[in-house]
Amino acid sequence: MKKIIYFIIVICFSSCAMTFNIGSDKQIKSILKNRKDEVKSKIDEANNLYELYYNTGNAKGVASLHTNDAVVMPPNSDFRVGKQQIEEAIASEISMGSTNLNFIQTDLMVSGNIAYESGTYSLEIKPKDQETVKDYGKYIVIWEKQENGKWLMKKDIWNTSVPLLVQ
Repeated sequence: MKKIIYFIIVICFSSCAMTFNIGSDKQIKSILKNRKDEVKSKIDEANNLYELYYNTGNAKGVASLHTNDAVVMPPNSDFRVGKQQIEEAIASEISMGSTNLNFIQTDLMVSGNIAYESGTYSLEIKPKDQETVKDYGKYIVIWEKQENGKWLMKKDIWNTSVPLLVQ
């Protein structure tokens, strides 16, 4: 009797193992790569919009690429929380003559509904009646996938790589 029960258990587990076979390592890696490529495409699109909005003076457009509770951490400034504060911070940058913003993504990691991006940026600051200043630096953005499928910025920090001028 014990042998029959043991045999039935072995058959059940074998059937379950075959039923839940999710594929080879190669198939799994392919699925994950396709998912990352899909997310990268959507984040690249959002970054292109960010550049367009920023470079055309549309601070509200930049803010729209963030979650409602997003936090940005600009250099030499306090945290900015929420779309309104983000819009104000970006509008302030733009009003100082910042333009020609360009991002170069160097890394993207995706885990579920969260993506971690790092990269470099460059921009020009053209104050009125002064010489243009070129800035460049690095950034990290944490993206969050929304219920509607859009990826929005949840956390954003950037800082310049240009050395401080001590006078």
